[in-house]
Amino acid sequence: MKKIYLLFIAIVFTTVSCFTKKGDPGPAGTTGTTGTTGATGAGTLDKQGSITGTLAYVDYKDSTLSLPFTYEYTESLTDSHFDTYNNYFNGPSYEIILNRRDITDAEKYASFYISGLVKEDGSYDMPNDVSVDFSYVTLINKNLFEFSGPNGEGGTTVYFPTDGKSTTNISFTNFKLDTLTGRLTFGYVMTYSPDDINNDDKFDDATNATITGNVDVVVSRVNKPVGTTPINTQAAALN
Repeated sequence: MKKIYLLFIAIVFTTVSCFTKKGDPGPAGTTGTTGTTGATGAGTLDKQGSITGTLAYVDYKDSTLSLPFTYEYTESLTDSHFDTYNNYFNGPSYEIILNRRDITDAEKYASFYISGLVKEDGSYDMPNDVSVDFSYVTLINKNLFEFSGPNGEGGTTVYFPTDGKSTTNISFTNFKLDTLTGRLTFGYVMTYSPDDINNDDKFDDATNATITGNVDVVVSRVNKPVGTTPINTQAAALN
C-alpha cells in the first residue's frame, strides 16, 4: 500500500511539472558580424566603361542583320591607356590604346589604336591615324555568324586611313579625352569595304558592313621612364 501511494505522488508531481509555465526568455546575445560581399564579375575580367554599337550587314543570303553589342570588360591594366610623346615628324602627339570584350565570349571584342596631334593648349586634336580590330560572333537560326575583317594574312586589324584602294573608313564625333580624369568619349561610324571583310560562306563584292556606336571609358596615363618613345614612333623614324 505504501508503494502504491509513493507511485501516485510521483505521477502527480510529474504531471504538475509538465504543465508549469515556462519562464521568460533570457536577453538576446550580441549581433554577429556581417559577412563580406562575394566577388562579382567573371574570373579575372574587370568591368570598366563600354564600347557599344550596332553591326549592320546584309549576309550572303540577302538577310538584313542589325546586331547590337556592348563590350565592357578588360583583361589587363594595359587594355586602356594614353600617352603623349614628341613625334619625330609632327611634334607633340598622343596615342590611345583601348580594348574591351564581351564577358562570356573571347571572340567578341573591339580594340582601338588611336593617335593624333596635341594642340598648343594641351587638348587633343581629332585622330589622324587609327586601327581597329573588331570581332563579333553569334548564332542565327542555329547557324554560326562570325564577323571580322580583313581578308588575307594580315589578321583582323583594319587600318584607317587605308591605302586608297578600299572604301573602308572611320569617322569620329565629339572626340574628347579629359587628361585629368582619363575619361575618353566619342561616337564613331566604321564602314567596312567587302574587300576587308572575312566572309567564309560566300564572297560578296558589293555588300558593305557598317558599325555605328559610342565609346565611354576611362584610360590611364602611361608613366614611363624619361627618354623612351613608343615603338611605332621609333620605327617611323627609321624608315
